[in-house]
Amino acid sequence: TGKTRQIRILPGVPSQWETPTPELLQQGNDLRSFYIEVTDHTIWNSIRYILQNTGHAWDQTKDCSCMGWAEVKSVHRIENMVLWHRYKRRLDTMRQDHATSNVSVGSADLDLDGYGNIMAQSQQTFDCGEVLALDVDEKILLHGTSWHNANSIVREGFDHRTCQSAFYGAGVYFACAACKSHQYTCDQQHKIKKCCQCQCDRTVIIARVALGDSYVATETRKNERRPPVRSDLSGTYDSIVVKPGMIKGHHKQQIHQEYVTFDKEQAYPCYVVQYSV
Repeated sequence: TGKTRQIRILPGVPSQWETPTPELLQQGNDLRSFYIEVTDHTIWNSIRYILQNTGHAWDQTKDCSCMGWAEVKSVHRIENMVLWHRYKRRLDTMRQDHATSNVSVGSADLDLDGYGNIMAQSQQTFDCGEVLALDVDEKILLHGTSWHNANSIVREGFDHRTCQSAFYGAGVYFACAACKSHQYTCDQQHKIKKCCQCQCDRTVIIARVALGDSYVATETRKNERRPPVRSDLSGTYDSIVVKPGMIKGHHKQQIHQEYVTFDKEQAYPCYVVQYSV
């Protein structure tokens, strides 16, 4: 016809992402292309409140009380288009599995190891404009790590294969209590998991996690590499949820609430936060 038509490419990413579509399409392995600095006071204040008040931060008799002095140093939103689309495809696969197996997905509890409903009330704050999918029980959860490991997660995603030893299987562990995630942020205390006050920068990742059809743990699963098989033998559960209380095989009482996934693409790192205590 001789007419020129413009082609508009829709990247299919959350509405709050700022990276222009041409740059998203050309992203390589340069970490700088994934990190977008966040200055929004609402985000900063919400993160500070989560760090200082979730879990047992209020209890002055516990090591967790050190979180009461936590201060946010930097916040970056992660805009990795390839990683995002891998995550979204994983959600679609979970939906297909649930439909085939006639599985009805419930909603896992939050804040069972804390005072109030802080994480439950913060879910929408960190969804980047992409509503959490209830049909696969998407949650906003915390993952404590080192800055070096955070860079690997930002580039390649959460990798359950790096898990060396854990009570509930070789998976990726998340929490809704910042004091629990804090135990994994100190290079000086990496062999002794505790809520320490070492003077070093800490890193916590705020992640979207698709818990799907979750199994509530009743005993430890130290040598397992996948969730349990469903009782009707229609495949495995999608994740494991661990509630505070007595757990068979645990040498002590389970103090914190934990969430475990066993698929590399079942979580997406939304924000990387650096803080100090």
